[in-house]
Amino acid sequence: MRFERKLAKRYIFAQRRHSLLTICSIAIAVAMMTMIFVLVQTLFGSKREHIRNTVFPYHAVLVSQHPITQAELDQLKAEPAIRDCGFFEPDAFYKPDGSSRYEQFSTAALAYNWYHPDAEALEEGAVQPDADAKPVWVDFKFKLLEKGTEQSTAIRNVFGSRSDVDIQQNHDLMIFDYIGADGKFSMALFFTMIYILVILFAMTLRMVIDTAFEISSKERERQFGVLQSIGATRKQTMRIITNEGLLLSVIGVPAGLLLGIFFAYITYRAVLSTNVIFWTWGSRGTEDVSFSVGIAALAVAAVTGLGWVLLSAYGTGLRMLKKKSPIESVRASQSKITKVRKHSVFGLLFGWTGGLAARNIRRNKKRYIVTVLSLAVSVTLIATVSYAADSYRNIGTAVASDLSSMYGVRSDIILSVTGDTAGEEGQAPLLAQLKETGYFRNLRVMPGVFGYISENAYNRAGMEVPEEIKGIEQLMLDVEFFNEQDYNSLFDGEPPVSYAELKATGGCGVVTGRGCQHSLSEIPMTDGKIRMAALHFTPVTPERKEEILAENPEKHFSSICTGWDAEKQEKIMSDAEFRFIPFEIKFGAELRRTGGASFAFVDEGYIRLLMPIESYAGLADELKTEDAEFVVQADVTDESSYEPMKQWLSKQPRITVEDDMYPVFRQIETGTAAVDLAVRMLTVLISLIAAVSMINVISTGILNRRAELAGMQAVGMTKRQLNKLMVTECVQYVIGGIIGALAIVCGAVYAMRWLVGKVGLPELADELGLTYTKPLLTILIAGIAAFGVAVLAAFIPLRRMQREPIVESLRGFD
Repeated sequence: MRFERKLAKRYIFAQRRHSLLTICSIAIAVAMMTMIFVLVQTLFGSKREHIRNTVFPYHAVLVSQHPITQAELDQLKAEPAIRDCGFFEPDAFYKPDGSSRYEQFSTAALAYNWYHPDAEALEEGAVQPDADAKPVWVDFKFKLLEKGTEQSTAIRNVFGSRSDVDIQQNHDLMIFDYIGADGKFSMALFFTMIYILVILFAMTLRMVIDTAFEISSKERERQFGVLQSIGATRKQTMRIITNEGLLLSVIGVPAGLLLGIFFAYITYRAVLSTNVIFWTWGSRGTEDVSFSVGIAALAVAAVTGLGWVLLSAYGTGLRMLKKKSPIESVRASQSKITKVRKHSVFGLLFGWTGGLAARNIRRNKKRYIVTVLSLAVSVTLIATVSYAADSYRNIGTAVASDLSSMYGVRSDIILSVTGDTAGEEGQAPLLAQLKETGYFRNLRVMPGVFGYISENAYNRAGMEVPEEIKGIEQLMLDVEFFNEQDYNSLFDGEPPVSYAELKATGGCGVVTGRGCQHSLSEIPMTDGKIRMAALHFTPVTPERKEEILAENPEKHFSSICTGWDAEKQEKIMSDAEFRFIPFEIKFGAELRRTGGASFAFVDEGYIRLLMPIESYAGLADELKTEDAEFVVQADVTDESSYEPMKQWLSKQPRITVEDDMYPVFRQIETGTAAVDLAVRMLTVLISLIAAVSMINVISTGILNRRAELAGMQAVGMTKRQLNKLMVTECVQYVIGGIIGALAIVCGAVYAMRWLVGKVGLPELADELGLTYTKPLLTILIAGIAAFGVAVLAAFIPLRRMQREPIVESLRGFD
């Protein structure tokens, strides 16, 4: 073994440049795995700490109506499955400042409520526990129990005869601590999925390391032939290659571990800067999160990386030794004459230098194929992770749109505001007050007119049914008024008819297409006008109400707000007569929806008619609402305004928060930003691996062709022509890699679209961005970057060679 190790070491030092590049490939590949494992461990450790701080710091809590004796506690501690237990003070639910230590529906909260039932619980039959009764917290041992047993068996062994003892388990903590069947299965499944993901990266990036060893074995083919001809066995030759891989790994793997930890920490700090922890886990989230590096994560990354290297070294060596006999290997020459085709596409494009570059590629087909595959795989990985990040962003956007309230227009918060009177006079001072706080932006009132085309609607109101709607099934028309910004957002910035064009028609746009249950043909229309019955509420006095009921006992009334009682600080509510007013609206344009429209903008059984906000002022007064309570949509000015805004709103009796989506939107946005940052780090590592591989291939090829290139210069090739030749060869490598990446990505997109179609959700493919054109830009940018690296890798050794005398280069031996 000393002989093989010595030869491997000598080759490593003799080919320092190639060895250094191979070490870089190993280190970066191991760094990528290490980064993933360390980030997963940090996430899991932080999540576990968050559960301890917000749910309960132990695996289970036992609650009882009567005190648990010390003897029962000692008996419980003696159970093999119990790690530790003790009495837990119910009042420990609170902090010294009186606030709750744990979340409202946490395990600790359930235990506290058990010993402190409220009046409503007592009315429902809850039993008040004894005053001196205390809950017992339990921690289970981290061990695999015998088949068919459960962790709670230990508790039943002690309290099996006591019906007043109840077990409340902290299921989340038990999962993260691998306790119980559910915990073991859940964590094993998750870690298996993570490891499979890493292995998929490993299988694709292993080709990069394979490239390094393939080049090494190809250039040393004659050397191994000489060794075998003087008595070295194939087994010894394999040991030389294996020792070479081990020696390279001695430096590459530890360097990769350190580099991976560094990248993981940078990613960790970047993710924290997005504030995703705060919006996902709450105010205590940042306190719970801590960067952690575990021995297990490093060991898995190191073993997997070392396995890569040995598989690559062994595989390339085995392929080389099986192909040829020793004498054939000795006779092998990098400068042998091989007949190739004289004409090529590159010859037509770049002239004779292009033709010469194409012939050089054909003489070294294996090197070209391996390099192109390596580049294609690297570019594909870059495109894939970017594609995945874009899809995640699209999902977040779709979810945000789906959660948008009020007409499908996204807004951070929706407020119900009560004015002194109905109409703009009552709204204006309150809108001004909201604006002056500085907490809100994009304040807007969304007025609308709701109309029915239904015989049943008229009958219900005790009114005569107009002739034009007799026999028509239930159908509601909703006229909505939008400003230009909100109108464009409904169609993701690409409305079928522009806001200016719709405004110029002086009519309404009818929404049809995907997701709508009704079509334009169902709407009663005469002379280009849509006929409907607008629903209107008119406040009535008690005396007037009695008169109406005397005439029509079946008449229905509603209750609406007609103002604000400043003395009582409450709304003034009045009975209102609702009636249907004939209303005609000009048809302006059909607004057909496509797959690009947001998910929230989906018909809910009625037909939406959209009009510019300017048209609302021209409506007849009888069509406008007389309700003093109006809805305001607004966005939060910035993140720092959110908490002060909440405190200010809590002190405003006139304002009620109907919907607060700002935390949800921030959670989606910060989550998307965190994923983007993680993807960028992965892209950097993948790009480094691809760059090192390209540098290794190009520079090694030039150095091994020193005599050939010097011979070309000796017969008259200028430096400029030689540079053009090298650039053309780089173009061939990059074009091959781009075509390969396009083929792989398009195949993957086709497979995903086919799968989505099979499960019956074909529209989801477009919503998620599963299109063939989307990865083109990423692949093109990656290809341009690869070309730059290739040219740089070619010119550096070429310049060094050109500074030497041609005679010295001609004496070079490959």
